[in-house]
Amino acid sequence: MELIKSIEQYSGRLASEEINILDKIGINFRNNRNYFYSRYNGINNLINSHNFFDTTKHIISNKKITKTFNLPARYWKIALMNCLSNIKTEWSNTRRRIRANIFKNENINEEERIFMFSILKDNETLEKCLKYKKIDEYYYTKFKKLIPRFKTLLNKIRRYVRKCKGKTPHTNKTKLLYLDTGLYNYKENYINISTLEKRKRISIKVNDSRIFKTNLIVKWDENRLRIISTKKYSSFSNDFIENEIGVDKGIANLISTSSGNIYGKNIFNKIFERLEKQFNKDKNRQRIFQYMKSLENDKKIENIRNNNLTSVKRNKFMKRTKAFGKNLINREIKKNDKGRKTHINCKGVIKF
Repeated sequence: MELIKSIEQYSGRLASEEINILDKIGINFRNNRNYFYSRYNGINNLINSHNFFDTTKHIISNKKITKTFNLPARYWKIALMNCLSNIKTEWSNTRRRIRANIFKNENINEEERIFMFSILKDNETLEKCLKYKKIDEYYYTKFKKLIPRFKTLLNKIRRYVRKCKGKTPHTNKTKLLYLDTGLYNYKENYINISTLEKRKRISIKVNDSRIFKTNLIVKWDENRLRIISTKKYSSFSNDFIENEIGVDKGIANLISTSSGNIYGKNIFNKIFERLEKQFNKDKNRQRIFQYMKSLENDKKIENIRNNNLTSVKRNKFMKRTKAFGKNLINREIKKNDKGRKTHINCKGVIKF
């Protein structure tokens, strides 16, 4: 099993010329992202937003559009890929919210629910529905009994889309770039990043000799460049473990180790002492609950609930007790980790 973690690399202090070059790229990159968001986020491009390669072919064939980008093709293609992935995620979240609303609606029966789910599942059919076009004949043959209800059900889907779909994404970040492997390279502790000019790269010195070979996220400010990449780690690697210690959790003692150390001795007794007072109060409240059950007058019952059985103080007390317990547990765990680099290889469930 592998874990993917983000790793960072930093440069030295940037010169004003370097910042100006990066800012020009960042502004054009931002403008292109906002154009793609506004162009492909609507219902007219539902299918195009899910097909990256077909969309790029369509853009490349229109040279008038590509001239307005003011960016090399590699830059606007990676901007397009990023925007389409975000739009695709937004559509999947919209579908999830619509399904939840359909389940909550008690006026929709099981067969109508299946029909609406089948419309939502297919991109082409959903786009036809949202554009008020006739859906495929397949649905007329499969759901013959629902044909008189088609108009109302499709209108419900349109209303749900208007209700659940978020706003068109927009970004104001100008000091941000996404780079694929063709937009940068490393040479002698320098990272060379492609600029707006053809066959010209800007060289920026980095603080270490690491060389990344994946897609990068690049951020910068007045002081330095920040390069973010990813790296795969083995989640159960035992190469760097020096002393292996068995750990067990319990109620009497929070943490007991195989080396004989005990952390958090009788820690839960301190928590139970705080809870006992509330338990006694709840016992007294049971008497009022029993008296309420014997009453037939609704006004008296409401008066008792409003004046004697409110749970505001109880809820506040339980929140304070939970916070108190968490602080105690975290304090003892930090004592256990103090002075060593801990690597946990779980053999069982040790949830608190």
